[in-house]
Amino acid sequence: MKKNTIPGLLLAVTCLLGAANARADYTDNLLAGWTFNNGTLTSDLGTLSGGSAVTFSQTGTGGNQTTTFNSVGTVSLGTGRMLYTTAINSTDYPSLLSGVTIWVRVQFDATLAQTGIFGLLNTASALTGAAGVNNYSAALTVNDPTNRVGAFQGRTASSTPLGASSGNPVIPASGFSDIAIRVSDSDPALGSLVSVTINGVTKSLGWSGGSDDLQSFAALALGRIKTDAGTALTFDEVRLYSAYLTDMQLASISAVAIPEPGTVALVLGAAALVFSLKRRVRRS
Repeated sequence: MKKNTIPGLLLAVTCLLGAANARADYTDNLLAGWTFNNGTLTSDLGTLSGGSAVTFSQTGTGGNQTTTFNSVGTVSLGTGRMLYTTAINSTDYPSLLSGVTIWVRVQFDATLAQTGIFGLLNTASALTGAAGVNNYSAALTVNDPTNRVGAFQGRTASSTPLGASSGNPVIPASGFSDIAIRVSDSDPALGSLVSVTINGVTKSLGWSGGSDDLQSFAALALGRIKTDAGTALTFDEVRLYSAYLTDMQLASISAVAIPEPGTVALVLGAAALVFSLKRRVRRS
């Protein structure tokens, strides 16, 4: 074997050995996800029971009710638009009452309003005023528009409201942000934990034990989930996990759709192997 064939073979072996462990982001417990790369509201990540896809329906009131698919694989919602899917509900997926993570990559396209942005709704519609707030089972809201503060808003099964606490993370003034809300209630006797994370900055809080668990819900919603307030939003990706992800798992989520684990490494390894073998044949 010629010496100059060794680097190519080493590259091939390295890539092939690494293929089994190659993984660009966290996908365990991923129930459903949307990248909008196909220009539709149909999920293209994760699988529900039976492997079915999930499509957002649309509704709106007042404001700008447009939905725009962008060439870069994002979807923009006007101030009056809400996307929702009743396929995500606590009757069909009771495990979400014990642990859930909703992760989005989103850009705020207009002045912020004190409103909900995304979350789980008790009814498959947006409601006004206090009823709108009470409709949240678990939602990310803009709590303080002037200071761009994002916070958790929701209600527990005992009808106890859980609002924003102080010290919540701030939404940047421009660009896309990775935002997540996480709720854990695997042991109701010990109480529940809620976390709001914006670009890696997390604020966690809990509520009392006993019957104060996550309230049942009827839909997953994005956009104007409180009808008398809304803001223009562009979503790059949305993911729903049936678990309270750890900080490390949350940090490993990529907003870019990726090939199946190992695909890229296998392709590179095969190409390197072919290249090195060709060189060997030519020089033998």
